[in-house]
Amino acid sequence: MLSEKTNSLFRRKEVELIYKAEQNPSNTEAVQIVADMTNSNVENITVRTIKGRFGVKTFLIKADIYEDLESKGKFGTFKKRNKKKKVGAKGGKK
Repeated sequence: MLSEKTNSLFRRKEVELIYKAEQNPSNTEAVQIVADMTNSNVENITVRTIKGRFGVKTFLIKADIYEDLESKGKFGTFKKRNKKKKVGAKGGKK
C-alpha cells in the first residue's frame, strides 16, 4: 500500500496501492483486491483509477473506501456535465 488518507468531510478513506499481475485487473477485480488488502466490505469501495504502463506488470489502483453505503450513495457517484457549445466564429454553428 502506497498511501492511505482519511477524508472526514466525505466520510471515506482514499487508498493508493500497487498490484502485480500478468494482465490489467478489471474494476470488479480491483474492488476485490482493495477489499482483501484493507479488510473492508466490497460494497463500500469505489475504484477511481487503474493505471498501468506498457511492458510493466505492476498497476496503480486508486480507490475510495466509504464508512457506510449511505455515504457512498451520497458522495460516491458523480455525473459528468455536458458543456454547452459556444456559438461564434470558431467552429460553432453558423
